[in-house]
Amino acid sequence: MTYRDGAPALPKPAKRRRNPAAAIAHRVHARDWVSLLPDLLRAALPEPLRDFRVRGPRHSLIGFYYGADERIHYEVWVQPRTGMLEVGLHFEAEPERNLALLEALAAHIEAIMAALGPRVEGEQWTKRWTRLHETRPLEPLSTDYAGRIAARVAQYIRALEPLLRVQRGAQDRVRPHQPPPVTRRAPTVSAVRPS
Repeated sequence: MTYRDGAPALPKPAKRRRNPAAAIAHRVHARDWVSLLPDLLRAALPEPLRDFRVRGPRHSLIGFYYGADERIHYEVWVQPRTGMLEVGLHFEAEPERNLALLEALAAHIEAIMAALGPRVEGEQWTKRWTRLHETRPLEPLSTDYAGRIAARVAQYIRALEPLLRVQRGAQDRVRPHQPPPVTRRAPTVSAVRPS
């Protein structure tokens, strides 16, 4: 085939093939699938660690956290477009706090690697966020797969949460006491009568 001016036509780009699991992920909505994880995770954890709170689900991700700060959370993120799934611990608080927590875990890297294996990576993901995570190929979103991913998140929690609790306690002790914020009253305007 040629164009009118005689130049050969460019070949059409090849259709991008999707990961078969990604195609299945579109049939089973990822949000519905991640909604299965909280109950499965509670069943996979020992009693003292079952008191997590749930963040989400939002679209294709869900988080699990302890205490009041949901910015420090364990996360499962289904990525149908890339055909990948991420499991990890995200630090999305103040940059200094995030780095301090990641560095505190780095001091225990041998124990963490022994508990979680060599797939785990710690990194400063953006200027504001850090994470300890792994990415794996996405499988069809089945109940069996949800059970295996919940068991993997439980491994993260059992290995990391005791270390985080010690670090959180240390941060609370080091943080200087800050006085309560000053409440400013709106300025009062006194009526001035013209003389």
